[in-house]
Amino acid sequence: IPISDKGKNEIRTIVRNKLTEFGITKIICSNLQRAIQSAEIISNILEVDYTIDKRLHELNFGIFEKKTPKDILSGELASEFQKWRNEEISHIPLGVESFDSASKRAFDFIKEISQYDETYLVVSHGVFLRILLCSCILNISPHHYRKLKLDNGSISIVEWENDYPRLTKLNY
Repeated sequence: IPISDKGKNEIRTIVRNKLTEFGITKIICSNLQRAIQSAEIISNILEVDYTIDKRLHELNFGIFEKKTPKDILSGELASEFQKWRNEEISHIPLGVESFDSASKRAFDFIKEISQYDETYLVVSHGVFLRILLCSCILNISPHHYRKLKLDNGSISIVEWENDYPRLTKLNY
């Protein structure tokens, strides 16, 4: 689904009000349409190139794809969905990407970009970004991603200090 005109305007506002202060040197985005569109808008305003990295792709929701939680919970997939969302058990329904798989993509990405002295803007998706923050930055199970809230268009800041990443802002 492409970004709406309202969404495009929100991105422009976020860039002008928040992103100009960070000295971003490179933008890396997911290979999904909305992330690419967002990166293009940001790139044009900041005059910074962007690249696409498929590791930043949103979690594959398999049987839950393109359905809202409300729709799922009122349908035949309700039981599967509730098991999947239960942090006490490790249940990954057929076709749904495991949290460990998404976490591995996140670790591979973070390991690569941490080698460079650049200020990156990463444009990705809510669940994937929360898994990345849990796994790679906070060093907790990716299953806890539901405990973090990231608004659309929000900014989280990760800074490296003595070779360790530190989350300095969440949902800014």
